[in-house]
Amino acid sequence: MENQQKRLDFIGQIVGKYSLVEQVNYEEYLKAIGLTMAKRAIAINQVPCVDLTVQDDEWSVQITGISKDSDFKFYLGVEMKRVTLDGRQVTDLFTLVDEGDQLKILQKETWGNFLEAVIVHEFDGDDWDMTITFGDVTCVRHFRRE
Repeated sequence: MENQQKRLDFIGQIVGKYSLVEQVNYEEYLKAIGLTMAKRAIAINQVPCVDLTVQDDEWSVQITGISKDSDFKFYLGVEMKRVTLDGRQVTDLFTLVDEGDQLKILQKETWGNFLEAVIVHEFDGDDWDMTITFGDVTCVRHFRRE
């Protein structure tokens, strides 16, 4: 019961609209996953707004403010296939990780011949840090609640 309440409190705290305010090493990540210079130039200059909602067990992510608006839905612990904004066909798996005093969302994104990026979503009040690791490249995208 305590874990369920912790999960519900976490969800209640993180739903909302967020805007990108800073990114560190993002272009290096985009280069590492194979994006062309033209696609990287577009990606690093966009300021996405993300609307995160949860209805029952279905999570919904709507991304606007970019060259092509996007939305997708997922369930924790259930693999899903989707096409990323850069055109990669990926399989995503989102899980909730309990690290004692903090819950995080762990996302594993796989594509191609066993390529994998690990994305850790950490929330603290109105701040959301998305730390993406692919091979030896790590970038951080920092969002703030609108």
